[in-house]
Amino acid sequence: MLLRSPKPHEAFDLANVRLAPEMLAQRIGSRDQKARSFRETEPFVHMAVRDFLSGVHALNGAKELAVWAFILRQWRMSGPDPVALTNAGLAKWGVDRRTKYSAIEKLARAGLIRVERQLRRNPRIVPLNVP
Repeated sequence: MLLRSPKPHEAFDLANVRLAPEMLAQRIGSRDQKARSFRETEPFVHMAVRDFLSGVHALNGAKELAVWAFILRQWRMSGPDPVALTNAGLAKWGVDRRTKYSAIEKLARAGLIRVERQLRRNPRIVPLNVP
C-alpha cells in the first residue's frame, strides 16, 4: 500500500499516514535483526578511557593489558559478580597463564583489583573503583 501525500486543501486524515500492521511488523523485524546480528557476530570491549589508562600505567606489554581489558569486559557483562579469570577464556585473547598471573599481581599491587583465591580454582577478580 503506497501512501499519498495530502493535498494542501484537504483536511488531515490520520489513515493516510498510518502504517499498516504488516508494514510495521516488517520494519520492526528488520531493525531488530540488524541489531541482533551485529551483537552476535562482533564482540566488543566497552570501558572508560580512565579505566583503560589506569591499566596502561600499571602493566607492561600488550598481553598484560589484554588481561585488564578482559577483566573490564567480563565485569561489564557480569555486573557486580567477581570475574572468573580462566586460562581458556584468556587463551582466545592470546594470553598464557604466566602472563595472566603476572598481570593479576601488578593490577593488585596498583590497587586496581581485589583477588579472591580458592584452592585449585581460577582466581576471581573484582575491579576496584570501576563503575
